[in-house]
Amino acid sequence: MLTLLEPSPALLPFVDGYLHVRDLAGDHRGRPIKTAPRPGGVLTVNLGRPNRTADGAATPISSLLGIQTRVRSWLSDADTHFVMALLTPSGLARLALGSGVEMADTLLDLGSVIGERAANALLDLEHARSDESVAALDAWLLARLLGKRERPEVHLAEAACTLLSRATRVDVAADRLGISRRHLSRVIIRHLGIGPKALIDLYRLDRSLRAIQGGQAAGVDGFADQAHRVREWSRRLGISPGRYAREERSALAGAFDPTAGRPAFYL
Repeated sequence: MLTLLEPSPALLPFVDGYLHVRDLAGDHRGRPIKTAPRPGGVLTVNLGRPNRTADGAATPISSLLGIQTRVRSWLSDADTHFVMALLTPSGLARLALGSGVEMADTLLDLGSVIGERAANALLDLEHARSDESVAALDAWLLARLLGKRERPEVHLAEAACTLLSRATRVDVAADRLGISRRHLSRVIIRHLGIGPKALIDLYRLDRSLRAIQGGQAAGVDGFADQAHRVREWSRRLGISPGRYAREERSALAGAFDPTAGRPAFYL
């Protein structure tokens, strides 16, 4: 049902990986699917019938999901067939170009973010090459993310994301960039829709989640202590690390290789 594929090497700073999901027979129809908070966006193109959000609304044919700070629930449908790109924060910043405030914790029609013409070009390309849908997405992203003259502020946002991915304090990251903490906050919020402290929290949570999905010992990497870790899990995921470790992984979560370095997506 789910295949994980690598993007073009040139896209690795911007795309964590592709997911190709098929359930044309509808074996999982109506089953709830949960996705985790993650530091990055998700670009999705539906080639079959779109899945639904928790309230029953159909997802757009082509969509962009901003950074998620909480668990989301979805409902699978019959004739499910879609391809997704798991965007890094840098990839999201380049694709959305300053629209981050509108996207945080929000699923948007892709055309409303980048324009209908660009979104339709992707949709046409995907349908024309449906047997090579990942290759089509690769080609479109290469042209979209690398084919334009880059803006200085986007470079700054990308550098900031790299530092924040392993940072524990915002002021240290700002000092290393040679800017004020306030300036850093403005840049990150403009391009990602969340503040730098929240981004640090999501990176840290993702590392912890992937460790448990990979069967590793429950560490406190980046957390002040075990109690801090439990509080963050409860706040963001609604479950403690110990309970999640004991529960059975979903089939979609089980398809991920936690050692590959990709952020977690399915729970």
